Order: sequence, then C-alpha cells, then structure tokens
Amino acid sequence: MNHSNADISTRIAQLQATWNAAEAGDVISDLTTAVWQAGGPDARTDAQAAALRELLAYRLGRGATLEDLNLLYRLEQGIGLREQALSAARQAADLADRTSGGAATMDRVAATFQLAKALLYLDSNAEAVRLTEAGLALGDKLDARQPGDAGLLRLLADQHSRLVMRMVTAAGHTEQTEPHFQAAIDRWRRAPDPAGQAAALGLLAEARVFQGCWQQAVDLLRRAMAIVGYPQRTDGLAYGLWAGAKAICRLGDWQQAVAWTQEAARISHALGNAEAVQEARLVEAVALGAGGRLEEALALASQVAADVKALNMGTLELWVNIETAWLRMRAGRPADLPALRATCDRLVSTGYNLLAAEGFYALAQATKRAGQESREPLEQAAAMFRRLGMTWHLEQAARDALL
Repeated sequence: MNHSNADISTRIAQLQATWNAAEAGDVISDLTTAVWQAGGPDARTDAQAAALRELLAYRLGRGATLEDLNLLYRLEQGIGLREQALSAARQAADLADRTSGGAATMDRVAATFQLAKALLYLDSNAEAVRLTEAGLALGDKLDARQPGDAGLLRLLADQHSRLVMRMVTAAGHTEQTEPHFQAAIDRWRRAPDPAGQAAALGLLAEARVFQGCWQQAVDLLRRAMAIVGYPQRTDGLAYGLWAGAKAICRLGDWQQAVAWTQEAARISHALGNAEAVQEARLVEAVALGAGGRLEEALALASQVAADVKALNMGTLELWVNIETAWLRMRAGRPADLPALRATCDRLVSTGYNLLAAEGFYALAQATKRAGQESREPLEQAAAMFRRLGMTWHLEQAARDALL
C-alpha cells in the first residue's frame, strides 16, 4: 500500500519511538516508490531518507545485524545512492561470511547476490557475473543439504536467469549461458512457480533482443504467456512483455509492440519496479518511432532520459542515449556525437559489449550524417557484431541501414 508523504514522516517518527523491522521495510518501500513516482528526490523525501539512515546508523552502532544492513541497502538503492548501497552490501556480505563459519548458508548466499546487484548498478558487470557465479555455487551446496526449500529454489532460479542476461550482455550467447537458463527453469519447476518460469523466459527474451534474435524473443514471450495463462494473468511477464515488444516491432508489428510496452509499464508500476517502467517506456518510444510517430517518440524518449537521470539508473541511461540517437536520425536530426562517444566508451569499460556494439554503429551512422569520418566506429561495430554473434545487426550494417 502506498502512503502519503506526510504519513511516511509520521511512520518514521513511530519507528524512532518503537522499532519494528517489518514496518521499517514497508516504510522504505513506500518512500522509494514516492521518490521514483515523483521523478526523483525532493527536500521532503531527502529529509525522510536522512531520518531513516540516522535511525539505522544508531542501530548498527549498537551492533551490526544483517537485517539492519539489508534495510540500509534497500534504502540507499531505492533512492538511487549507488555508492552508499554498495557500501551497505559489502558490509552485509562481510558479516554473512563471518557468521557463517565458512559454511553455505541462506544469509551468505543472499548477501552475495545482493552485492552482485549493487556492483551491477555501478556498471561492474564482470564483477557482478563473478559474484553471481560464486553465489550460485554456494547455493548448490545448500540445495544439496536441504532439497525442496522453496525459498532457496526461487532465489537460485532467479539468479540463474539474471546470470544469463549478464553473461549475454558481456559476451553474446555462448555455450556457457544455456546450462544456467536450463537450471533456472528446472528450479522454478521444482519450487513450483509458474510466474517464476515466465520471468525466466522473459529474461532470456531480453537477452535475445540484445542479440537481435527477434523471432526467438517473441517465441519465448508467448511460451511465458502460455505458462501463466495470459491475458487472464500477467504474473512474471513484465520483462518478457517489453522485450517481446521490441522484437515484434522489429518484425513489423509496431502497434502490438506499443500495446505490450504499455502493459509492461502498468505491471511494473504496480510492482514498484522503477527501472522496468522506464525500460518499457523506452521501448514504447522505439515502437512509436517505427510507426512513423517520431515527434511522440522523441518526446517520450526525452521524458525517459530525464527520469532515468534523476533516478541515477546507470546503464539504462546509456541505452536511452543510443535509442534517442536512432530516433533523431530517423527524424532527420543530428545525434549528440559527444554523448554517443562517451556512451560507447563507458559501455566498453564496464563490459556491456552487446549494447556497446550497437552504440558504435549508431556513432558511425551519426558521424557520417554529420559529414565526418565514420570508418573507425563502423569497423569497430562490425568486428563486435561478428565476435558477439549479432548476425542481424551485421546484416543491417552491410546494408548501411538505420536500426
């Protein structure tokens, strides 16, 4: 339940008088939702976050607990303070390691995954992959000791799915990704959890989208829909819907793409997933552009860019830069060359190679349209397309086509 801003202040005061961890978690959720719904923090939400931070610091000063560190992580991550969130995640992981005595425990597994996520927000994709693999190895040991634990199965299945996405964005689809995808599906079935299976398929659809495998992405979405009983139920479909939307747009049905992105945004909004909302809105802008509604598309992309920047959403901001460049070129307008160059450099340095490859191709097209030498970024894009198995993108580059 979302509460008014004034109500959040009242509830923080009640926590200061009488601590309740579950209520603190609810307050943090409502505060972070208020921040992203407003498009960023303001003086009141900053003051509320500071009061919660002070309360948690007081509690941690009396003796660190994983519960308090995890609440601090959720607070900092939720309001977009990524470095502070990373610090809390590191402390939680260190504490879980110390208290585990070297054994695989649920706390240690969860803290490892949390640290991986914190690093991902700061564009450390390679380190996030390493930690996710380490967390899964610990989880496998725990699963062998206590098979059938539904909470553990859901956690591991979710992380297998996310690892597929992280590995694909770095290196394309390789033989190393498929076992993790199959492990995710197997563990969701053991849970059992149809929505989880659908979410795993949606993440793989997202991976296929970045590779340019459009029909495969749509097929994965339709499998996910069948599992949950769409349209009567939409559990677990948020990511799959926007990924399938981009894919079906590339296959020529931009109107279906718009409908799916709007549904994805609605589901994500209800779940309080700010990033998924912005991803869906960005793909809606792409679909509108494909339908010739370029002014609407550019206006929406501009709104997304502003929201993503205000909420400090990291890599998503770089993806917005690339899609905005394509929309501007389609509209016959110049792209922001310095922003595109900086985007490509940052994507390469942080290991998001599939997106970097498309960024270099966008840079090549934009520099050519600006009357500048475009051979170097074009050759870099083509080499990356070949290395990463991005066949569709390579075909478009051979045709000198806009994406």
